[in-house]
Amino acid sequence: PVLKLEGKARKEINAIANMIAPGSKMVPIDATKASGEMCMLETVTKHNMIHFSQTPEQTHEDVVYYINPATFIKNGLDVKKLPRHPSELGKMEPLQWYYYDGTYVEPHQGSQLNKEFVIMSVDVK
Repeated sequence: PVLKLEGKARKEINAIANMIAPGSKMVPIDATKASGEMCMLETVTKHNMIHFSQTPEQTHEDVVYYINPATFIKNGLDVKKLPRHPSELGKMEPLQWYYYDGTYVEPHQGSQLNKEFVIMSVDVK
């Protein structure tokens, strides 16, 4: 499908590819065994990620954002008041922020992450 893209879509996919090219501060991680998703991890803090579903038509968790909550906390947000991040795939409500405390297996990643995140999914297909 990528080779068939034209115009803005082709420019966008090239911009994303450039972010994970050698020398970038983003690395691709294969999380397909756990969730059917590919992950991009920023490598400076290793505390921000984005997941993309390989089959977005089969889930409403097409894009999943994992954000370091430190800035939110510093600015007064009590992230622990957010809903607890579901421990099963397919249970997230799109555009709802969740709190993940790092103490249990995060289903999209397939492992316990041992650090806090605020997490949101977007349904695009």
